[in-house]
Amino acid sequence: MRVNVALLCVVLSAACAPVFSQNKPDEARPRDSQKTSQEKPGSSKEDVVRISVTLVQVDAVVADKKGNPVTDLQKDDFEIYEDGKRQFITNFSFVPTQPSVTPEPKLSPQVKGTAPVPSPPVRLKPEQVRRTIAIVVDDLNLAMASAEAVRYHLRKFVDQQMQPGDLVAIIRASGGMGALQQFTADKRQLYPAIERVRWNPRARQAGAFAPIDDAPLESRRTGAIGDGGDRGRQRLKDDLEDFREQLFAVGILGALNYVVRGLRELPGRKSVMFISEGFNLPSQSFARRGALQQPIDRVSASLRRLIELANRSAVVIYSIDPRGIVVPMIEAADDVGRLNSQQRSDLLRQRTTQVFDEENGLNYMAQETGGFLVTASNDLGRGIRRVLDDQNGYYLIGYVPAESTFRRMGGQLAFHKTSIKLKRAGLNVRTRGGFLGVTDEEARPARLTPAQQLTAAVTSPFTSGDVHLRLTSLFGNDVKNGYFVRSLLHIDARDLTFGEEIDGWRNADIDVAVIAFGDNGTVVGQSTQSYSARVRANRMDRTLRSGLIFAMNLPLKKAGAYQLRTAVRDAKSQKIGSANQYIEVPDVNKGRPVLSAVVLSGNDLLDEPNRSGSLDDAKEADEVRPEAGPAVRRLRPGDDLNYAFVVYNARVDKGTNSPRLLMQSRLFRDGKLVYEGEAAPLRLSSQPDWKRIKVVGSMKLAKTAQPGDHILQVVIIDLLAKEKYRTVTQWTDFEVVK
Repeated sequence: MRVNVALLCVVLSAACAPVFSQNKPDEARPRDSQKTSQEKPGSSKEDVVRISVTLVQVDAVVADKKGNPVTDLQKDDFEIYEDGKRQFITNFSFVPTQPSVTPEPKLSPQVKGTAPVPSPPVRLKPEQVRRTIAIVVDDLNLAMASAEAVRYHLRKFVDQQMQPGDLVAIIRASGGMGALQQFTADKRQLYPAIERVRWNPRARQAGAFAPIDDAPLESRRTGAIGDGGDRGRQRLKDDLEDFREQLFAVGILGALNYVVRGLRELPGRKSVMFISEGFNLPSQSFARRGALQQPIDRVSASLRRLIELANRSAVVIYSIDPRGIVVPMIEAADDVGRLNSQQRSDLLRQRTTQVFDEENGLNYMAQETGGFLVTASNDLGRGIRRVLDDQNGYYLIGYVPAESTFRRMGGQLAFHKTSIKLKRAGLNVRTRGGFLGVTDEEARPARLTPAQQLTAAVTSPFTSGDVHLRLTSLFGNDVKNGYFVRSLLHIDARDLTFGEEIDGWRNADIDVAVIAFGDNGTVVGQSTQSYSARVRANRMDRTLRSGLIFAMNLPLKKAGAYQLRTAVRDAKSQKIGSANQYIEVPDVNKGRPVLSAVVLSGNDLLDEPNRSGSLDDAKEADEVRPEAGPAVRRLRPGDDLNYAFVVYNARVDKGTNSPRLLMQSRLFRDGKLVYEGEAAPLRLSSQPDWKRIKVVGSMKLAKTAQPGDHILQVVIIDLLAKEKYRTVTQWTDFEVVK
């Protein structure tokens, strides 16, 4: 399938200048990025944590007494133990993860009275990722007073502490699967997620402690005061409260489990920054039987599963208590008129124990996964800095395990505690607490059914690449139909299995699932369909090169932020691929100048064929290159770079009865500015609706254009609009290949 781009427009005279041509000044030519023979940490395919019959490998972080990382240790400085027995170190290395700071291009305004235009975000390649950070906010256990502080410090983190090479997601525990946004290096996508961190009315309580009524404390604990009915009702109330807290804790741990599963396949140093006021984990949560470690309640069982999964996925969990220093006291909401001094003292001791129990769960989870707990600090930002500083590098230490490591005891898996000691004095080392005696191969989950595979892929915020997909979502606004998103899904046909048919055709059966989430995590549209892609045998080579294109339309009721996710399953090979995209649809109804999405193609946009219906014969046309079209945007040096977009709400000059618009184009390659055109007037002929100006432009890629990922940014300046809203911009990416 292909999209038909029906945009009637006038060609821009200012946009026809060649780009990357040899007669351009040096700043208009592509500048080669620095190369190094040293492999980047994020590009390594080796496992960080590995548990097999031939190698047990764990990661460790070393710091001095002031908490500063120590990165110059050698193998002889370490001793590693399994269940108290020293092991011979066979594998050792240090992996640096400190990102190199590359300042963003400073693009000054070219027109007086206009604000500087921000650079488009850089889409990181897997080998460019240094740190992958999931910030999970436990808004089910977040007091009202803490929510505002969390938002403030998360904004500060994105503004000042997020570095090039960081892949970040901000996730709310209560948001459901729709709140698990895609990981991104685009700060502008993170700000809306931060603003949605609010106090949740479904949370356990509004303050640090649940208020008490005027029933004596002893009666609440033992039922010693009052008649039998009162005691029974109080016991029932306490039991229900305990059960409710367990449900909260298990639900939160389940959300973390889901995040960690997705992190398993992502690159870089992987961590979860868990911001929570804690969950109750009694000190005797695990019963030991020899080498066995058995959880004795549902919360502990969920916690053990999470820790085991995090350790095998090489994910470090850091716990942050946003309450700061908690001082148990009698609060204004408490009704303690009937309590004597002893009972009030008992109440304070009970609340002290509550704080300890809640932090005990956070601390245990962090320590067992190689992280730490940040607590008793009124500076939440300082705690976040500690976490980030802890991720500047780590050691990998491995040994060959004994045969007994994976031997079951009475049918039960044995838990093996690992520990590391340093020979150099004055240093602290942290590593993971241990592992269950089962190899990574055996620990892999059982294969899901086809329907479960497709559902799991489309509801996950994390992409999978067995079938390579490329999702392009183009948003706009129509007078008759309102807001809409048209999505183009490119499927790499080389990842599909084509069977032979009797009549000389080739056939691939695929299942396609699509789901769209609104900014609050609610589903706004979904579809699952099966298709048969039929291709003539003499056109298979062309189809394998160009792939298949699937078009989808999604009408929207309003502007806002949306997530589109899609998954494709090849029925014959059972391979799964998924892709997702975050888009922000601007509000046209406010009357301010805004732009639609930018359509880009190496083919003539006005000659793009109008194809729809089945996938028979890939619906290709000989006169165009499908890989250069709007769905793939894979161009060659020397190609035309054709683009189209719509300008909404341009102000009209009453004297000339036409807008006064300037346009500027910019090109980035691998995140670096390589071309910046002059802001030039748009020469516009009369259009049926000045509120929707349809624009097409063209550039010429030089024959010497360098391969790589590129971004085209268009900037429109409305000279008649208010200064605050005068400059608007949109961008789209494309790839130059040889």
